[in-house]
Amino acid sequence: ADAAAAAPPAAPLPAFRSELCACLPRAIAEATTAMEAEHMAGFERNGEPFAATVKRWDLTAHYATAADGALLGFAIVGAEGRGAAAKVFVHELHVAADARRRGVAKALLELAERSAIGRNGPPALELNVHAANADARAAYERLGFAHTSSHERGRVLVMRRKR
Repeated sequence: ADAAAAAPPAAPLPAFRSELCACLPRAIAEATTAMEAEHMAGFERNGEPFAATVKRWDLTAHYATAADGALLGFAIVGAEGRGAAAKVFVHELHVAADARRRGVAKALLELAERSAIGRNGPPALELNVHAANADARAAYERLGFAHTSSHERGRVLVMRRKR
């Protein structure tokens, strides 16, 4: 039997979109809120409530959806600084459990980075991660992030990726 003929069909590629957070379609805003709540269960938020984040005009949401419209993951980012000090701060990055290790997080971060390229080339990406969240820390390290500092008495690590 031909092995190629027996292979299952490739899964359809996700659709990627970007919107100002304040302009997110209601279904996507609700799905991001539900995913964030699920992923942050057991962790204390450091910063504004997520419901306030998804209403901001100065932040962009990059998101991936499956062919059926289900949310696969999202990144909420904002540009900070100017010139050589410019960076993109990743306020939120979450990927659905069944979409992990399929390149969704990498694609969302690359989309965020490309959308912020300026005269000095691609900016650095920076994010915070709970020190106790070993799975997230490992994922960020695989994506090229390195621990640079910490705050909240060591409970929150700052990670940065420079291009």
